[in-house]
Amino acid sequence: MSDSRIKFSSWYSVGANLFSRKDAPSEVIFENLETGVRKTVIDRRGWIVDFPGLAHPDVITTYYRGDLCDRIRFYSHFSLLGDRYALLWQIQPEGRYWEDDDGFGGTLDSEIILYARLDDTGAFIEPFRLYSIDSEMFFGTDKEQELAQMLAIQAEPLPELLKLIPEIMRTLWEKITVPEPWEAEYHLPGSLYRARISLQEESGKWFVQLSVGKRYEGRCHMMWLKFLPLNEQRAYLASDQAQTDLEKELTELLASCEAD
Repeated sequence: MSDSRIKFSSWYSVGANLFSRKDAPSEVIFENLETGVRKTVIDRRGWIVDFPGLAHPDVITTYYRGDLCDRIRFYSHFSLLGDRYALLWQIQPEGRYWEDDDGFGGTLDSEIILYARLDDTGAFIEPFRLYSIDSEMFFGTDKEQELAQMLAIQAEPLPELLKLIPEIMRTLWEKITVPEPWEAEYHLPGSLYRARISLQEESGKWFVQLSVGKRYEGRCHMMWLKFLPLNEQRAYLASDQAQTDLEKELTELLASCEAD
């Protein structure tokens, strides 16, 4: 589907980073063939003209690992979203972008794409919002708004995480008593962090797996509690030591996430 009235001097723009080529377009001019209106959307240096801002900068900068400016550093393209064209702007490539030919130098970064739609004069009608993080689609959902509301609570994540421990311990004991595998994800109010706890069995031994990461982001930090036969695991999860270990490991996992 397309709008035959609208065209762009280039349907994509490449920034100044590694995969830019000398012949790659940077400037993009919008043209409405029906009205004759022409407007520069991206200038020759890659700056977004009349930048409309970010709808939820606190959400975006939580995922983005760097100093964000209104310039195309990597890649952007124009696509029809609903009945209007939008600029889809990659502000952060997936971490393998930085790998050399031998596979070294990559990072754990998630690919982040923002979008903002244009009107019939080539002007932005909205601030930039999250389009996707890796394979997680935000466009057409309320996810970004929900995350903004969570951040507005302004609660410290560690106390919220530690509040969950009694409930987690009760559930672990219930599941190991059966026994049956279990997994649950907890979202921490006031932050974008989530904790995932699971009870698993492998080769006759039971263990608790812990991970902490950001919502909608694939990467996370992970640890395991003791690998024990069933009866020993039951005794361990009934002990004060298990709760102490859980508190310690979750605290360290969250600290690792915050240090990224």
